[in-house]
Amino acid sequence: MLATSELPGLRERKAARLKIQLVDLLTKELQHRGFHEIGVEELCEKAMISKVTFFKYFPTKDALLWYHSTVWIYRIKADCLLKGLEGIAALRFLFNDMAAHFNEHINLFGYYFSVNSLQVSGEVRPLLSDAEKLVLYPDGSTLGLGINYSLGEFFRHHVRKARKAGDIRTDMTVETQAVLFGSLFQGAGLVGLRIDPARPGDNFHTTFNAILRLLKP
Repeated sequence: MLATSELPGLRERKAARLKIQLVDLLTKELQHRGFHEIGVEELCEKAMISKVTFFKYFPTKDALLWYHSTVWIYRIKADCLLKGLEGIAALRFLFNDMAAHFNEHINLFGYYFSVNSLQVSGEVRPLLSDAEKLVLYPDGSTLGLGINYSLGEFFRHHVRKARKAGDIRTDMTVETQAVLFGSLFQGAGLVGLRIDPARPGDNFHTTFNAILRLLKP
């Protein structure tokens, strides 16, 4: 928690609220149509800002999607830390969250995974500011947690925890198991779309349980 004198200034907090507002607007619009059908102008109109202001924070619409996925992975990791979830519990939380996410926002799937594949491969993304963290968690509970934004590191970290707890086998390397979780996490939605286009997210539950059976000690 930051001391009062260290809290972000008014201008920074206003900018943070606007960026998170645009994320929320994009999420809402993606309930009804695809990413490429949503224009910057209409997002600006709904947010009551100019295009100049939009491009001040996001040079392209794709940059907003990249930021959207940054906020998502931050929330996943922060919630795991705040709830004390580790190992299998944290990995299940990730799969369950994605299941609910894509059942509600099917139009987001293809675009979202195209950017999140960069996270699995280790692509570095910008860190959220303290002002942005305070918009997401107004009580300041996530400040100072030192959250890593790599989804690949999330898999490696919690695979290690699961191995230590005796929940998964140890005759494979940590990296192999992390790649297994990451690859099947990526593929779960694609398979889900083929199995049940109306509720593709349900396949994340099926996939996670299949991984656990495969890695059972």
